[in-house]
Amino acid sequence: MVRRIALLTLLTSLLAGCAQRGAEMTFAQAAAKANDGKRVSLQGFIRYQTGATPADGVLALDLNGRAGGGEGVFLVNATIGTGPDQVEPPEVKSSQDNVKIHVHDGTVATSMDKVRVTGVLRLRDLAKVTYTLIPPLFVERANP
Repeated sequence: MVRRIALLTLLTSLLAGCAQRGAEMTFAQAAAKANDGKRVSLQGFIRYQTGATPADGVLALDLNGRAGGGEGVFLVNATIGTGPDQVEPPEVKSSQDNVKIHVHDGTVATSMDKVRVTGVLRLRDLAKVTYTLIPPLFVERANP
């Protein structure tokens, strides 16, 4: 009986985690207008956005296809904090690479760690087409 309850608890927690993940996509696949409003997962490297300042408890970050930037950029609006799936605010004299994002498993990832970020994709039609992942986010390591 105890084994059944333990197994049921494990399966329930695994299914709850799966529900938070979105469709795994490359940057090119995610950039399709058909994905606007969908929950997607993208892998890359998080950096602070140049000149970004916290607003309403949220900080805009860049998700880059390569460490150090480049290869496409998606914006990520991350909730500020030290809990799971949150980003610590930049220090006063911080570089883009000093980012600390709290992974869902409780560890902290930096700009050198490849992460998988899941969020709702929003198309912003500004001077240039911009895609943003908005909270609630689900952040996990892509290279554990």
